[in-house]
Amino acid sequence: MMDKSQIEAMKQQLQVARKAYANTPVDGERITIPREGKDDISVIVYKPKEIKGTLPVLVELHGGAWLAGDAVSMNSFCSYMAEAIPAVVVNLNYKKIDEHPFPYQQNEVFDTVRWLIDHATDLNIDPSKITICGQSAGAHICAGAAILMKEEGIPLNRQILIYPFTDFTFE
Repeated sequence: MMDKSQIEAMKQQLQVARKAYANTPVDGERITIPREGKDDISVIVYKPKEIKGTLPVLVELHGGAWLAGDAVSMNSFCSYMAEAIPAVVVNLNYKKIDEHPFPYQQNEVFDTVRWLIDHATDLNIDPSKITICGQSAGAHICAGAAILMKEEGIPLNRQILIYPFTDFTFE
């Protein structure tokens, strides 16, 4: 069991790492998605070099045990996927659970998808071809967000869950 000083030291390490990530160069464009009454959502948007017609969208969520990691850790993957698919890749840097308790992160995905649909024409994307994808904790967040979207009637083309954590029973 960690004592208070160990917990504080860990929180300080996380803050230092998060500031370093915020200054890390990326291949995409960093933007923020505004939300009324909630924190803005930080994303990195990747587009293919050649754009022909409207593009599908891949919303990507990194892993990190809901507490660590950052969208920049998926920079090369997102850059590659934008060209390989081709698609607009939206690399979402969700808030960590020490900043906002769960399920806040699922709502960030939901609000990002809703924003993408609302801005489809401006972004040159096909709102009927939005895929959410995540690894580990990011996959868990995507799974919950997909359920929320279904309940709210928000269309989602598919979800890709890479080694998701989906069972809290530990059986």
